[in-house]
Amino acid sequence: MRNFAAGWFTVSAFLAVLYFYTDIIPSSQGDHAEGSAYQPSTLEMVESLESNGYLVWEKTEYEENLIAQNESSSDSLEEEQIYITILQIEKGMNSKEVAQTLEALHIIQDADSFQAKMADKEVTHSIKTGSYELKSSMSADEIIEVIT
Repeated sequence: MRNFAAGWFTVSAFLAVLYFYTDIIPSSQGDHAEGSAYQPSTLEMVESLESNGYLVWEKTEYEENLIAQNESSSDSLEEEQIYITILQIEKGMNSKEVAQTLEALHIIQDADSFQAKMADKEVTHSIKTGSYELKSSMSADEIIEVIT
């Protein structure tokens, strides 16, 4: 057992000497001090990254693009946001209450125009009680078809 441990000690000591006392960095990297790590210039790093398909921006360019992107994405998020809800229509609810509830839940934009559309279709008294899954992406006609 001692011979085994002595063997491991000898091998690890030999590897330690190799690691600490040999030149690991090739000397073909230009006129750098021996044993120092090669530090490419900023231009060399940019060229290397761009040649590999990366886009390199300065900090100010990045911040300007980030601000512009946040502004455009916040505008588009407001327009694209879809609300999904379960509408519970109870016995005795009239078309005005249903329209106001849908407007409060952001399913429709305007309760009065929705109620007018229901009146045009003559379905203000045809609303069925029950639970309905509705989305803000649905048209007024689709919503009317679901709840009547």
